[in-house]
Amino acid sequence: MRCMKVSAFVLTLVLALVACSSPPEPETDALVTIGGTELGGGELRYLITTVAGEYPEEIDWDGTLNELPARRYFLEEALSMAVSSHVTAAKADELGFTLTDEEQGEIDWEIALEAEYRGGREAFAAWLSESELTEALYRFYSYEIPFLQEKMIIGLFGDGCEYEPGEQAERDYYENNYLTVSYIYISGTDDYGEALIGKELQTQRSIADALRRQATGGEDFTQMVETHGQDYLMSLSPGGRTISHGELANEAETALANLVEGEISEVVAADGGFYIMKRLPIDWNWFTQNREDVWYLCAEDAFYTLLSEWSGTVDTEVNDAYYELDPLEWLAVG
Repeated sequence: MRCMKVSAFVLTLVLALVACSSPPEPETDALVTIGGTELGGGELRYLITTVAGEYPEEIDWDGTLNELPARRYFLEEALSMAVSSHVTAAKADELGFTLTDEEQGEIDWEIALEAEYRGGREAFAAWLSESELTEALYRFYSYEIPFLQEKMIIGLFGDGCEYEPGEQAERDYYENNYLTVSYIYISGTDDYGEALIGKELQTQRSIADALRRQATGGEDFTQMVETHGQDYLMSLSPGGRTISHGELANEAETALANLVEGEISEVVAADGGFYIMKRLPIDWNWFTQNREDVWYLCAEDAFYTLLSEWSGTVDTEVNDAYYELDPLEWLAVG
């Protein structure tokens, strides 16, 4: 892991968003001003689309998310993404992180592929125009910022850097963000991936119930996974596999997190089927073998904490008109 040496003094300088580190501004009235940089409707609505597209569940637009009306929630999330993107650009410029010609070339290639996917350059340009978004802004948010953030994570948190997490921090991160589990999964779908209903689904549930009774009755759980499990990844490691948070469906992960080591869960309906899970002791051999991956995720988490602190030093002004945007109308454009 490479490291860029940065003095503590430089890292505590007050953030100043300078013109050379900000993307070109769209030709629209400013809805948001971040550290003196004005943002128009096009880029903000594009970020709303991005946030909504990454949401893992079906969105109830008339419901609430995190105690906010759904539309307001995505407006707030898009605003947060806008702030963090501009702060990233400013801090990268301040600390000397830049994209190489080769990396810019990679971005050119990715955008060319996207243009082809949308029907060619003219169709891509028409989509940008309809979206009230310049190609420079699209490039900035979709490619340059992720590239810069990755370089900053490596350059600020790598081996020998001032912000290097250290082994104890990595071990703590591993304990708090990974679980070791063995589970039997019984599918609730047919050979074509269609959901079973009625008696067919109930039959699968009955199989899961019977397997749980066997498991809690003392049958060898590993052998049961090998014999009855219908999950490919689990079949590769029937004695147990280490997973990160978010890898299983929410219902399954919640049930797993509530188990003590060695305990077997009730039958959990999730992810189109049924789980019978056994929580296992944390696997430190897995940590050793995957230390590089754990380091990166630990460093990434620390970077976003630092980015949040930087963002808190920037004045952000929001026009009331921003909260009148309707995410559903924008999604129809994309």
